[in-house]
Amino acid sequence: EQASIINATADLVVDLVDGTIGAPEFVMTQLVTVVLEDVKAILDNFVDSDVVDEVFAELAKLYDGVTLEGIASGTLAIAMDDLTNAVASVLVKAMADQEANINASADLINYLVAGEIGAIALDEAATVGGVIDLAKAILTNNVESEQAEAVFDELSTLLAEVTVANIGEEILALDIDDVITTVNNITNAFFVNDVVNTIYGIAHAGLYGTLGAIGFDATSLQLLNPFLLLQYRFISNNYLVNDEFRVYLMQK
Repeated sequence: EQASIINATADLVVDLVDGTIGAPEFVMTQLVTVVLEDVKAILDNFVDSDVVDEVFAELAKLYDGVTLEGIASGTLAIAMDDLTNAVASVLVKAMADQEANINASADLINYLVAGEIGAIALDEAATVGGVIDLAKAILTNNVESEQAEAVFDELSTLLAEVTVANIGEEILALDIDDVITTVNNITNAFFVNDVVNTIYGIAHAGLYGTLGAIGFDATSLQLLNPFLLLQYRFISNNYLVNDEFRVYLMQK
C-alpha cells in the first residue's frame, strides 16, 4: 500500500512539475484530466467510494481538453446543462432512493436555465406551462393528490404559451374567459357547488377582454335573467339571501 501511495504521488509530481531542482516550474500546459487521474490514484489508497469515483468521472467530462493554464476560462465555458447533469449524477450516486426527484429537479433547471457558467441566462423559450409540467413531475414523485394534479394541469393549460421571460406582460394578455374557466375548473376539483358555478356563469356572461383590460357587458348579463332566477330558487331554499338581491333579480 505504501508503495502504491508513493508511486501515485510521484506520478502527480512528474505530471505537474518540470525543469530542474534549482528552477522547478509547473507544467501549465498539462491537461486537467491528467491531474485528476493522478489525484484520484492517490485517494484510491485511502477512500473506496462510488460517490468519489463519480465526482472525478464527472469532473473529467466537464474539463475534457482543458489545460491547467486554461482552467479559469474553461470553467466559465462549462455549459449549464452539463453542470446540472454532472451534479445530478453525483447526487443520484449518493442518494439512490431520491433518483426520481433529483432527475426531475435537474430537468426543471435545464429547462429554465441556458448558457454557460460565465454567462448564465434564462431560457427565453421556456414557458410557464412547461415549468408547471416539470414541477408536477416532482410533486407526483412525492405526493398522491388528484386535486393537486388537477391544479397543475389547469394552470399548465392556461399558461402554456406564457413565457417565463415575459411573464408579467403575457399574463395580462390572457383572455379573461380562459382565466374564469381555469379558476372554475380548479374550484370544481376540490368541490362542486351550484352556487359557485352560478357565479362563474355570470362572470362568463358579463366579462370580456383580457386579464389586463377587463370589460363588462351589461347586455349579455341581462340575457341571463331566466337562468339567474332558476338558480335563485335553489339558492333561496338552501342559503340566506339578501332581500335586495332577490328584488333586483325579480325586477330584471
